[in-house]
Order: sequence, then structure tokens, then C-alpha cells
Amino acid sequence: MTLLYYSESQLLKKIERLPRAHRAIFAAACAERQLPGYAIYSKKTGRGQPESLSDVLVWLWGAIASGQYESRVISRKIDLALQLVPREDDGPWANGTASAEDASASVVYALKCHSSGDSQDAVWAARRAYENLDNYITTEEDGAVSWVSQSKLPADIAQVTSHPLIQAELERQNRDLDDLLGSTDRNANELVKSFRERAIAESQFFFGPLS
Repeated sequence: MTLLYYSESQLLKKIERLPRAHRAIFAAACAERQLPGYAIYSKKTGRGQPESLSDVLVWLWGAIASGQYESRVISRKIDLALQLVPREDDGPWANGTASAEDASASVVYALKCHSSGDSQDAVWAARRAYENLDNYITTEEDGAVSWVSQSKLPADIAQVTSHPLIQAELERQNRDLDDLLGSTDRNANELVKSFRERAIAESQFFFGPLS
């Protein structure tokens, strides 16, 4: 099987071929799959508001489906999502903090993509999903000390990238883009339900089976 690698340039080329609403669908799906990580972080630490973050994403799916682009409303949702991103002054660092940060930041990027239609925001939502798993694999799963991505040796990158969880997410991202590229003649309302339901189902094994 061919090993998949995360490539922002390739993602951007594909996303730019999508209609505006379809870009937001892709970004929202990337964010949706990460939500359990935020909920686990909140349960461990007593910090964060997973219900609020989930509500924001529910609103976004509805806004994409209905074509709601009122800038003041979206700005308020972005501000709320930003407040839900973990910060250093929230308390001592704990396992799961990075995952919660990636999940909530991905929601922010999905909202911004819906607001502006900017393909780069969708790319960053996808990147946060990749980095979420990268951090999980190199710290929490194996108990290893995480290293900065830019300092990884090629062999290290290949080892992490080849992990089944990362390969699965890259495959999902490719699949979502291919499905959306094959559905450019369909309106967003027809696509939101199926993409949201699929992303919710896949969120349950984003980090592997949840006990």
C-alpha cells in the first residue's frame, strides 16, 4: 500500500477547486473528528467547555447548509471558539492539552473558512488534525517526549507518518476531498448531513477505539 504524506501544497490545490461551501464542509469534517479529544481533556482536567465547542460546530454545520453568511454572527461564533482554546494560564499542563488545542483551533479555522471562503483556512483545519495525531503518537501513546516537527529526521517523519492512525486520517481527508470534488454540482444542504454524520462516526476512532 502506498504511504500517504501530509502535503499542504497538494491539499491547497485540491481545496481551491471546490466551491466556497464545500471548502467549509471539508474543514468542519476535520474539526468534527477531533472533538472527542477536547472532551477527554475536559474530563481529565475539569477545564474547557466541550458542550459549548460542540454547539459552535453544530451551528456551523447548519450555517453551511442554509448559506448563513452574516458576518456579525460568524464573528461572534469565532470569538466564542477562540475563548475555548486552552491557554497557558488556564492551569498546569496536562496530557491532552495539545489535543484540545488542536481540536478547538480546527473549529476556529472551519468557522473562518465558512466566513471568508479562504482555502488556506481549510488547509489549516486539516493540518491541526494531522498535528493532533502526530502529538498523540509521539507523546501520549508511546510515552515518548515530543519533538518539534521541523527538527525531525526523515526516518522519524516516515515512522510517525506510517502510523495507522495518521494514515487513516490522511486517507479520510483524501476521500472527503475526492467526494466533494465529485459533488461540485450539488448544493451544500444536500451534502452537510452525510458528511457530518460520517465525521461524527469516525470521531469515535480518531485516536483508536475509545473505551
